[in-house]
Amino acid sequence: KFWAFKDQTGSEQGKKFASFIGISIVGAVINTSIVRFVSTNIDPVFGWSAPLWLNVAKALATGISLIWNFIGYKLVVFKK
Repeated sequence: KFWAFKDQTGSEQGKKFASFIGISIVGAVINTSIVRFVSTNIDPVFGWSAPLWLNVAKALATGISLIWNFIGYKLVVFKK
């Protein structure tokens, strides 16, 4: 939090921690939901194998949840 968001405050740590956990849990749900949806509801494209398609789903989910987490931390947890 100090490097990425330049947050030097020490107040309201409990509230920040709860917000951090909430954003992280939503990010994990987003990640899991995308992997499950893509791997079970969308057939592999380009003739890719099922394991390769699963890895593509994981990479997509990781990218989307990374964006969610960063924006959530920036705007909610470590806002100025």
